[in-house]
Amino acid sequence: VHFDYILSFLLAALVSAGVIPGIVRYAHRRALLDRPDGRKQHARAVPALGGVAVFLAVSVTAGFWLEGTSLGEAVFLFPALSILFVTGIVDDLCELSPGRKFLFQFLAAGIVCAGGLRIRTDFGLFGIGELDMVSSCLVTILFITAMTNAYNLVDGVDGLLGGIALIGSAGLGFLFLQAGDGFHAALAFALAGALAGFLRYNFYPAILFMGDTGSLLVGFLLAALGIRFFSLPLDQLAEAGVSHGFTAVAGLLFLPVFDVARVFIIRMLKGKSPFHGDRRHLHHVLVKNGLGAPYVCLAEYGATLLFGILSITWLQRFSTASALLLLFSLAVLLAEGLTIAYLVRSRKNLRARAERFGDLRRRNRFVARLLHF
Repeated sequence: VHFDYILSFLLAALVSAGVIPGIVRYAHRRALLDRPDGRKQHARAVPALGGVAVFLAVSVTAGFWLEGTSLGEAVFLFPALSILFVTGIVDDLCELSPGRKFLFQFLAAGIVCAGGLRIRTDFGLFGIGELDMVSSCLVTILFITAMTNAYNLVDGVDGLLGGIALIGSAGLGFLFLQAGDGFHAALAFALAGALAGFLRYNFYPAILFMGDTGSLLVGFLLAALGIRFFSLPLDQLAEAGVSHGFTAVAGLLFLPVFDVARVFIIRMLKGKSPFHGDRRHLHHVLVKNGLGAPYVCLAEYGATLLFGILSITWLQRFSTASALLLLFSLAVLLAEGLTIAYLVRSRKNLRARAERFGDLRRRNRFVARLLHF
């Protein structure tokens, strides 16, 4: 049985990697390129239509698993994904306004919510318990939209988004597999495979970016899979080896959410709009610390794995609120540790420059005296 899910991963990877060369050639021929500017890391124009490959790979692979109840769910899920796919392409080519992008994201989230994919409880976080229909739909739409944009906003280094999303989707795939949910396990592994095929061309130095076409799609699908997992009955969660489904999902998908929340808080503390563009994301801090793009990716991959493993194992013994607080505290320690390391390194560099400048001035004075003599 497990071979079927390996096949799902491999098929998606082959489809994704197989169509990308054609996408790259077409984008260069039509000059559909993401050109560098002051805020972007890359120094040359690169196609940003990698999301097309991810969408095709997931759609083709998932089609082999559609039957019975999964077919009914796909009636809502894939139209929603298609809306985001078209939104992303239009934004990558013509640049949509933020208001319009949010409108289409709300619409896509509303479609899957209408199909029955909803957050039905507060998981003991606020003492409310079960949510009524209106509250459930509002919370679901906000959750999906927030997750979608979190993954969109951390796409700043070659290979970064694809890698952390691959880890998250593979983790969800294993959890669904243990819980006996075949369709969602296959869908999660298909996403992981599609991202693996994409990373073949996106890891540094990238010849293709995911673009909004892919980042919106990936964030939305991970949010939908996350909701589906922590909404499973308790007996299925127990089969997966977890007692708190929300905690497990939160750890696997935590890093982008933390990164965006951290940046928003810093901006507001400085009196700026949380949507004001700057270079305060974790990958910016790592780059300032002197790490190249591959090592930035490896560092954030490692953090994603750490949070995921902790959330599925050790953090299961705590309440949801305590587990989230521990995850947040650990992430703050890591982020602030990086910031402090950067400041220490900067001071050492400044001190070294000052010493070299002082030596140069002394040598110049000595040479001047000799010439004057």
